[in-house]
Parts: sequence; C-alpha cells; structure tokens
Amino acid sequence: MVASTELSSAPVGEQRVQAIVSGVVQGVGYRAATRKEALHLHVHGSAMNLADGTVEVILAGPTDAVARLCDWLKVGPCGAVVESVAVRTLPWCPMEGFVTGSKERPLTLEVGPF
Repeated sequence: MVASTELSSAPVGEQRVQAIVSGVVQGVGYRAATRKEALHLHVHGSAMNLADGTVEVILAGPTDAVARLCDWLKVGPCGAVVESVAVRTLPWCPMEGFVTGSKERPLTLEVGPF
C-alpha cells in the first residue's frame, strides 16, 4: 500500500489557516514574536516576510489555539502596527514545529565564467 500525499480534511478539533498580515510588520520582530506565541499555544506553522511588506503566517493545530493566535496576530508585538489580517482556511496538512524566514528575495542563479 502506498501512502497518500494528498491533503485531507483536518482531524476533529484541528485546523490549518493562512493569515496575511499587513502594516508595519517587518523589521519589528513580528515573525519571532509570532513563533514564540505559537509555541506557547502548541500551534505549528511558519511566518514569512513577503516582498510586498506583508507577513504570511501559516498555522496548524487545535482550532481554539489557532483562533487565539489569529486574534493575537491582529495586535502583534510591541513596535508592530497591524493594519489588517486576512485569514483563510487551508486544506489540512500536518505540520511540525514553527519556522520563520523570508520569501522576499526570489531565487537567483549566478552563472560565472567557466
């Protein structure tokens, strides 16, 4: 039997969402603070800077904890000025841990002399 890699429905009481956070949310510790809050709430996922100045947050975990973290995203850490948070439900996909990073720089290949 081959294991399926397709996305499925979330287990009962679990959910996965994407939040796009806009405002002054880059350069103020927003991703690191989101990670800290997520780990405290036992929520898995990621927080990534996007090229347009927003932060993309993917959250997976218990529905109540994900909702609490989505509420926290609307305020963020000291120094952040959150203008809006757009949240949408994503298909379930198990996640482990919480990573931060950046999607703001496209991958480029440098070709040098041979």
